[in-house]
Amino acid sequence: MASLLHALRAIEWAKLPPWLSVIAVISTAYFATRAGRKQRRIALFDRRLEVFDAALELIGTVIRTGKVKSDDFQKFLWKKRECDLLFNSGISTYLNELSRKAREVYALEGAVDEIPKRDRREALLWFSEQGDVTRKKFSKYIAFREA
Repeated sequence: MASLLHALRAIEWAKLPPWLSVIAVISTAYFATRAGRKQRRIALFDRRLEVFDAALELIGTVIRTGKVKSDDFQKFLWKKRECDLLFNSGISTYLNELSRKAREVYALEGAVDEIPKRDRREALLWFSEQGDVTRKKFSKYIAFREA
């Protein structure tokens, strides 16, 4: 691409027939548009991947420790704030549910009564199933495919 642009700059445009200069301008615009589109897709992919990683980190921490660590939860909330712009409403709803369950685990951390302990166990069990669920829900958005 760079060599093509260098060659186009070296041409003496006044000596070319008009139709050839039109073709050169159109092809340059076409390739620039394609490059810009690819850059936007890569940037969107990166932002989506950050949300996915934050969700998996939160899930992993809860599964590993049985607790919600405030650092992981804050990171998750920070990355989740743009989910409405990056994903459809299904992912947004799922991330809100993940957030609600994390708050539930956090709130019931020191539970001594039987009912809150049971609720906490249920929430932890729910988290144990979310790794695969999260991968499946996000797979549409983070799959590597050629466009």
